[in-house]
Amino acid sequence: MNRRARNVLQKTVMLALLFLLCFPAVPVAHAAGTVTASIPVYKAISGGTPAKAEAFTFVLAAQNGAPMPAGSVNGTKSASISGAGNGTFGTITYSEVGDYCYTIREIAGSNTAYAYDSTIYDLTVQVTWAGDVGGDLKAVQYLHKDGETTKQEKALFTNVYQAGSVIVDPPVQKVISGDTPSKSGTFVFYLKADDASYPMPSGSTGGTAVLSITGAGTKDFGNITFTQAGTYTYTVYERKGSLGGYKYDTTVYTMQIVVTRDSGGNLVATRTITDSAGKTQSGLTFVNEYDETTDPKTGDTSLRSLWWILLLAAGAGVGAALYIRKKQKKR
Repeated sequence: MNRRARNVLQKTVMLALLFLLCFPAVPVAHAAGTVTASIPVYKAISGGTPAKAEAFTFVLAAQNGAPMPAGSVNGTKSASISGAGNGTFGTITYSEVGDYCYTIREIAGSNTAYAYDSTIYDLTVQVTWAGDVGGDLKAVQYLHKDGETTKQEKALFTNVYQAGSVIVDPPVQKVISGDTPSKSGTFVFYLKADDASYPMPSGSTGGTAVLSITGAGTKDFGNITFTQAGTYTYTVYERKGSLGGYKYDTTVYTMQIVVTRDSGGNLVATRTITDSAGKTQSGLTFVNEYDETTDPKTGDTSLRSLWWILLLAAGAGVGAALYIRKKQKKR
């Protein structure tokens, strides 16, 4: 190549570089298509069979402004399923390549017959080109439980139906009136079923449950689980102990538990308590009165003082007699 040709080539390259610096390349705008994805949710119910289908609510929440279905509010969309089955949050339209993240959870209801599923699912919708860049888009969903890495096939929430039973845990309150004991005593209470076939707390023997309370306080006999509708009657009383200074409460309470089913087929329990006089009471309260003057371990302090005075007086008298006798001998 001669000198003139080299000069021309160098000038051409310089001009090309100058053009690129002054006019940077602008990406070509592609008329990208769109792709849609439907986000499903599933509900399963274990345990018993509900008499009436319950409505369950689920929430899809977008992360970092991800696209959402129509009807969403502030990046969230709710879906409802009646009983066991499945539903969808609606259709989401994507127009750009990217990873779009969401969370899916169930909103716990107020029906105490159910134990609601607290699982949170993390969902990623990955949008890529189906073929050539600028052509059709495709969307693939990746689902896993929050804090885990194992891929899940579907956002499944399982609620446990517990309406086959209802639980009552009767508490006993012990109150100490009168003087303040120097040491807390232990008091024993009994819960007896009027019929041996009635449900009882765990640990009961022969239809009787035993409870101990040290000092004043409140404690329960334990859970009584009812699985059938009906009327159940129990008696509750305190054992008369032998602790000195105490006057024990002799009240005998009758506790009646009426178990019925509500409109949804759930078992509900109503408790009524009456005392020995047949008067309705709000709870099982026993009041023991303590009088330290009748407690052999403490006794009557005024009587004890008198004995000390008499003992001192007797000592003084003996001393005086010895002194007088000694003086008489000296004479």
